Amino acid sequence: MTNTKRVIEINWVKMEVDLSQAKVVDQYKIGDNVKVLKKEYSDSYKSYIWTIVAFDDFKDRPNIVIAYLDVWYNKSDVEFIDFNKENKDVQIAPLNEYDIDIKKSECIDRLKRWIDEAELKVKEAKLKLESFEKHFGRFFDGSLAKQVL
Repeated sequence: MTNTKRVIEINWVKMEVDLSQAKVVDQYKIGDNVKVLKKEYSDSYKSYIWTIVAFDDFKDRPNIVIAYLDVWYNKSDVEFIDFNKENKDVQIAPLNEYDIDIKKSECIDRLKRWIDEAELKVKEAKLKLESFEKHFGRFFDGSLAKQVL
């Protein structure tokens, strides 16, 4: 019987890993969920849940386009990042089933709320434009402008 356990050390933390259960991922495809460690401010890092959305087969700098969900307070933002050899502040790893701590319905609700807020801002901007045209239009049509000049 072969010993399938090995002690590995990552950043001074020693762990015993059962190699018969370990999984090595060296190939990704579009649609794969991955966990990404992204550098934030100064030397802090934050982990995100990401999905590979495209591969750009550039000759000198192949690139993986990854969409990620930035969940904070009461919003969820979908962001994109290019992952290539020049990107020193991002690392990717396979996502395991225990990494997901938010439900799809919660994300959809947050994104819908974000859309509602944006639509409200557009309505407010249109009302301001209407008000401007109504109340300041006389100035710009020439009747009041001549008096000012």
